[in-house]
Amino acid sequence: MQRLTAADSGKEMSLGVGETFEIGLAENPTAGYRWRLDASPAAVLQNVSDRFEAGKKPGEEGMHRWILRAADAGSGKIAGRYQRSWAPDDPPARTFSVRVHVAA
Repeated sequence: MQRLTAADSGKEMSLGVGETFEIGLAENPTAGYRWRLDASPAAVLQNVSDRFEAGKKPGEEGMHRWILRAADAGSGKIAGRYQRSWAPDDPPARTFSVRVHVAA
């Protein structure tokens, strides 16, 4: 399984139908920041798992992990925004994006 991190933002990747991949992004919900990740179109990219792993100490940054599956042939995009939920109009503190090409 391919694993993507913040360093992979802006890249493109190729997969076959049925393959899965993981995205792991640092997150600190105790500071109010959370990732919102959108994968589209849903016919091409499906979210299989979405979980947060807390840091070892209180208030420490943890890791948000998603597992996605290439459901059908086509192209899709994953876009993420890292921001506070109470300030949706503020620019995100971080962004993440990847283009995905799925072959049959």
